[in-house]
Amino acid sequence: MPKKVSDTSAVTQIDAPAVSGSPDASDETGDWDVEQSSRARQLFLYTGIAAIGFLALVGASVIVVGGFDTALAYLMLRGVQAEAAVISAQVDEGGDGAVQAAVPAVMEPVGHFVVNLLDPGRTRYINARMEVEVDNEATAKAIRNNQTKFRDAAISLIGNRTYADLMGVEGKARLREDLTVRFNRLLANGKVHRIYFTEFVVQ
Repeated sequence: MPKKVSDTSAVTQIDAPAVSGSPDASDETGDWDVEQSSRARQLFLYTGIAAIGFLALVGASVIVVGGFDTALAYLMLRGVQAEAAVISAQVDEGGDGAVQAAVPAVMEPVGHFVVNLLDPGRTRYINARMEVEVDNEATAKAIRNNQTKFRDAAISLIGNRTYADLMGVEGKARLREDLTVRFNRLLANGKVHRIYFTEFVVQ
């Protein structure tokens, strides 16, 4: 009796376990994740580009401002140096605008004065001592040699003032100014710069 041979060509079908959800829903979820990831990368890229551009703009501004300030400071320094060089040359050559070295003041005493004031009905007088500051020794010598003229001019001027005229800071200032003008009129050369009262008493 012939043996029965089993047919191995038949394909055995194995049932696969059921998968929850449909394939279409899974594809949609994957596409959404990819889209969000792409947007995040684009946003990060744009943010980086903007930050780099901002930093580059700030850096360029700082460089420009710094360069302008540096150039301006350099030009100002060169201008001061050039002006100083011109003044130095004028001093060396004795030209116009030369800076003169400071010289000590030349003082000359005019003397002591007791002068009656012009106050009606009451006797008032001034007791003062005066010195003048002049431009040089030659002017001081001219005043010294003409002491009588300068004393007479001072007495005449003070004698025409009243007690009220000489009281206060303003009164003394006006007297100094008037004496300076009067003394300079008596000088052929030279100049009186200031009047100093070393004593000043009104009674």
